[in-house]
Amino acid sequence: MKTLQFTALAVVMTTSLVNAGTIVLSGDANIGNFINGSGGATVIAGNTTFYRNLLGSGTKVVIEGPTASVYTSDEYAAESAIVTLFTGLGDTVVQVAAGSVTAATLAGANLFISDLNDTAFPTAETSALSTFLSGGGTALFEGEFSPYDAGADALINAALTALGSTMSLVGNQVDCMFQTATAAQIRSTPLDAGISSFGYGCVSTITGGTAVFNTIGGQTFIAEQTTATSTPEPSTVLLTLGGGFLLMMVWRRRGLTR
Repeated sequence: MKTLQFTALAVVMTTSLVNAGTIVLSGDANIGNFINGSGGATVIAGNTTFYRNLLGSGTKVVIEGPTASVYTSDEYAAESAIVTLFTGLGDTVVQVAAGSVTAATLAGANLFISDLNDTAFPTAETSALSTFLSGGGTALFEGEFSPYDAGADALINAALTALGSTMSLVGNQVDCMFQTATAAQIRSTPLDAGISSFGYGCVSTITGGTAVFNTIGGQTFIAEQTTATSTPEPSTVLLTLGGGFLLMMVWRRRGLTR
């Protein structure tokens, strides 16, 4: 009878609800330039649509910007274009220093963007991001081709591993100069919904995850992956708990009547 009682309690303890967030990985940090034509890019409506798809029905974006002095003005112009896009839509945009993201920073946010971060992601930050993702948030990590910023790519890959993702930047150099993805390069996922063309240029390809955009040769340069964290659902736990006690009462009653 003790074995049966412990079994019932085990059922109660393992009952859970799975909350899913989304990690998105880009092998190009210049995709924001195509929002407004900065950095020599042309304006392509699909890039605006992509960022809007990332935010969905949310209203708050947290952006951790580029930090390395090696960057040209293009990367900063790309971030500025993203900020202008969201603020123009009436959304709240919070820009923070690399490595300083906390749970308080992410409170109420729906989208987090890390744009070519050359500062290591501290444990406290990945912990805050993990909680953010478990609440259904979306996190976009933007890397680059190698050797342009292999250091940032390595730091992003380490952060992805810490967050339980199997995606990673390969650190190669594909499709250099500005390119436009069309047709089969657009993989028909929710993130590229409504997009018929998408601007990019000189990317690192990606392993793992679900392809969102491919290079001319069919390699993935933007991918997404759903994360899942199990958290107790009170109503389910109570229901299972009640069922467990009922079963134990039946087993005890049968034991007493034998």
